[in-house]
Amino acid sequence: MGRIHASLSDGTVVTDVEAFRKLYEEVGLGWVYVVTMYEPVATMANAVYGVWAKYRMQITGRPPLEEIMASRKAAGECKDDKVCKM
Repeated sequence: MGRIHASLSDGTVVTDVEAFRKLYEEVGLGWVYVVTMYEPVATMANAVYGVWAKYRMQITGRPPLEEIMASRKAAGECKDDKVCKM
C-alpha cells in the first residue's frame, strides 16, 4: 500500500506518479499528468504522492490494511490463501 506500481506491455514496471501518467495516457487523458514529466514538477509530484500514499488510509478515515484483511478473513471472504494475501 506504500506506492502504486504498473506493468507496461514490455514488462517494464513503473511506480508513483509515472504509473498514473502512463495509465492516464492509455485512456486518452495524458494531458492531466503531462506537466509531471518535467523537473522540478516531477520531483515535487513524487514527494507529494509519497506523503499521500503513506497516509491516505488515515486521511480518508479508512482502517489500516491489516485490519481490513483480518475483517475479510473473519467474514469468510478469504477462503483461499491465494486470494487474501497482503
